[in-house]
Amino acid sequence: MNLNMAICDDNINEINQIKSLIETYQIKYNDNIHVDTYTSSYSLLDNYSQAGKYHILFLDVEMPQMNGLDLARKIRDIPDKSVKIIFVSNYPEYMQDSFNVHAFHYLKKPLTFEYFESLIKSIIDEYKDNHTSKFVLRCKDHLELITMSDILYIESVIGHRDFIKVIATDGVHEGRGSIAEYRLTLDDNYFIAPHRSYLVNLLHVKFVYRKELILDDGTHIPLSRQHEKEINELFSKQSLTIHKQMY
Repeated sequence: MNLNMAICDDNINEINQIKSLIETYQIKYNDNIHVDTYTSSYSLLDNYSQAGKYHILFLDVEMPQMNGLDLARKIRDIPDKSVKIIFVSNYPEYMQDSFNVHAFHYLKKPLTFEYFESLIKSIIDEYKDNHTSKFVLRCKDHLELITMSDILYIESVIGHRDFIKVIATDGVHEGRGSIAEYRLTLDDNYFIAPHRSYLVNLLHVKFVYRKELILDDGTHIPLSRQHEKEINELFSKQSLTIHKQMY
């Protein structure tokens, strides 16, 4: 798996230290990691073209013009809910504020490889687990395995009680089953039911707008009145939960 990371710090020596730790980790575990470096918040934002550009961000808190906390807020507003934000700072008093932008971790300087290694390994292991989890779709004469993280949403087929469509990043898959049936197995895998005819992968939800969920591919999914309050509450809380448990 290719992993993209970025470091943003106005101190080039601090950037080089984190980059050196990543390189040491990469050699030890033979992971394919690409690292971009930025010396200002604005340079990072100028190159942050879309959600999903990076898996992990290392942000200094104390930076001129725009500090790391404000930078993180702008990244969440892109919106990018899935990137792991790790603050690196000498100032522990900012730790509480970091929770407001759903930071995954707060590293205190000076950094040691042992602690850094443990943290990065846990993140990468979660990424790998998520990308190998499979959804089993029952087709007419075979079972089809679809990577869970690739599923955008599942939709019931109109006029066919026991048929569904799985819309994934690689196309549309059709099979047997019902939304109610699959909801029982997918509730613990970050899928939500905004409507009785749909199951949606929360990781692909861009935002909630009026009576709809807008996905990152531009798809509009109806949000029923029955589920509106539940989904709005879940969406407002789930970012922090996901960042503690997924990827």
